[in-house]
Amino acid sequence: HEIFLGSIKALLSDLEIKLKSIMKDETLSAEVLLRKVLRLLAASCEENKKLYNVLLNYLMQLKKSGIDTNERVRRRTIRLRHLMSTILIKGIQNKEFKDLNVKDLNEILYGLLEAGMFRIAVLNQNNISEIDNALNTVVDSIKMWQNHIPFFRQFSVRVFFETWYLEFCFSKPYLLYIFAEQLAQDV
Repeated sequence: HEIFLGSIKALLSDLEIKLKSIMKDETLSAEVLLRKVLRLLAASCEENKKLYNVLLNYLMQLKKSGIDTNERVRRRTIRLRHLMSTILIKGIQNKEFKDLNVKDLNEILYGLLEAGMFRIAVLNQNNISEIDNALNTVVDSIKMWQNHIPFFRQFSVRVFFETWYLEFCFSKPYLLYIFAEQLAQDV
């Protein structure tokens, strides 16, 4: 029991050190920061497969004995949730991410990481590349689309018309907004 708890503490301490070193890099955007943190956590799931198998059995034993496993897990992961919330808040404040509910986003991201642990521990998968892809999709979906405007500003309106078909613009409403903003600046 003590050896197991010591292993988990060592894993979490090692993860925390790596996460803090990523967080110290102030040159990284919130998006890059979030992607690095999520990739590190997903990689940790893959690298510690045996530990997660033991952890699953341990939690099942605790649950059978009537102990609140949710509280125990939450206590061990509160710093991780706070770290992800900090990144999300930074991204929202810097207008890199949409102004969405941070708690809900955190639940989505953390839930995907938990799904990765489940696949490793229960389904016996050796990698969680699908979870990694899903995490990247979530990050892509919360990005502010205005971040793409500088790319379009390098073109004149004429080039924009020659490059993009209106049918495509109508299928992507944000492109119409970008086009309208570009047109207003060129006039």
